[in-house]
Amino acid sequence: MSHSHSHSHGGSCADEHAETAEEEAARGLESLYRLIDHNNIRVFNAADEACARKVFRPYEERNARDESLQSEEDDPELIVHVPFTSCVKIKSITICGGSSENSPKNVRVFVNRDDVDFSNASDLEPTQALELIDDVNVQADAEYKLRAAKFQRVQSVTLFFDENFGADETEIYYIGFRGEFDQEITRKAVIATYESKPMLEDHKQPTTNAPREGL
Repeated sequence: MSHSHSHSHGGSCADEHAETAEEEAARGLESLYRLIDHNNIRVFNAADEACARKVFRPYEERNARDESLQSEEDDPELIVHVPFTSCVKIKSITICGGSSENSPKNVRVFVNRDDVDFSNASDLEPTQALELIDDVNVQADAEYKLRAAKFQRVQSVTLFFDENFGADETEIYYIGFRGEFDQEITRKAVIATYESKPMLEDHKQPTTNAPREGL
């Protein structure tokens, strides 16, 4: 699948030139890896549920192939629920699949929903749906842009991979998010806390110059 084709489906925003060390460092700083609540990641239909946490790695380890998440035998579907430790804004997602056949073909992304499972994942309206590239040998770490307006104040993301490119199982080596800590949420929380504190002028104050009794 060509680079332009993935763009036309809201897909890859991977650079057409080789990424420099400076660019890679900048992308690494925007990685949301440290804000993922790794202990509470959930997965449905995985051959080994513990592997779900292992594909969420630092950005510089995105091309590692020592650990992978695989779906159950003869069933390519996977659902992964990813909570964050604070509200974030997400700009893009990177997904590194296995071979051309067992890489995921599509992903339906849901924001701030913890009720997505196989009983409703196909029927619910996703926050965004992405078509993924199949040529992992050419662009193994393709990055997919997300609609900025829909990915603010994100507390969790659920990913539904409904099919791959023809294999019996789906395999994923890396999932990463790029974005930033949602400072707007923090600022509003600080203001709300400040305004909730009683102010002296809001209450009746004792009168210091009132005449004393008997004078």
